[in-house]
Amino acid sequence: MSDSNPILFSSAQSIEAYQQAIEQSTQAVMQWLKQSEMYQGKTVAELRDRIKLDFNPKGLGNEAAIERAVEFFLKDSLSVHHPQCVAHLHCPSLVVSQAAEVLINATNQSMDSWDQSPSATIIEIKLIEWLRTRVGYQAGDAGVFTSGGTQSNLMGLMLARDAFFARQGHSVQQDGLTGDLRKIRVLCSENAHFSVQKNMALMGLGYQSVVQVKTDEFSRMDLTDLAAKIEQCNANGEQILAIVATAGTTDAVLSIRCVLLLSWLRNRISGCTLMRPGAARC
Repeated sequence: MSDSNPILFSSAQSIEAYQQAIEQSTQAVMQWLKQSEMYQGKTVAELRDRIKLDFNPKGLGNEAAIERAVEFFLKDSLSVHHPQCVAHLHCPSLVVSQAAEVLINATNQSMDSWDQSPSATIIEIKLIEWLRTRVGYQAGDAGVFTSGGTQSNLMGLMLARDAFFARQGHSVQQDGLTGDLRKIRVLCSENAHFSVQKNMALMGLGYQSVVQVKTDEFSRMDLTDLAAKIEQCNANGEQILAIVATAGTTDAVLSIRCVLLLSWLRNRISGCTLMRPGAARC
């Protein structure tokens, strides 16, 4: 173990170094929180010129490394907790979440398998089960935590893709993609997140697979245009893999289901998936 960069374990030296590092970091955060002025920001050029890391192969040691992090990171970080801050996406964190991060980082459990995170795995399963009941899904339904909306959309589209092919008696997991892939379509509103196109590209189906549906003056999906786009896909011999309903700009998920039902009755659509926060088959 390096004296300047000790690992975290049971020795008195390691525990003392850990306590000092946590105390130094905590003090810096408390001072940062007490700033009365909102962070005004710097230009990219100013930050590039200011941040000089000067990497040292031997390391700086805990105290100097934390001082550098405070100087080059903390002092030029957005004050998302400040009342004058208009957040783009992220928000202030809970105090208890900060305490949880201390426990998580200290134990460094791996959620890769149960033997690497016994209690954390069970806690995650129970939390997902609780969320399932809150949403109203049936017993036996499962879930997974993701890093954010883009990954969530990717998971939803992957599940929709696998279900689409499974209904045709084909396993994507076992045999990969098959058939005329250029005929596969995903419908979403013109206000849907860009990750729909990006994720379809990641899955090998390309931007060309995404058909955008018009929205009304309230940014809701235009159900008349949705029905027309479905009719057009059918006329072109294209197969609809999924319809993405954007929560927050679309409050007509049930109405979309009605459009799908009427279209199915007229044209016998091969099964597609309606995606919303938590994919539901239609």
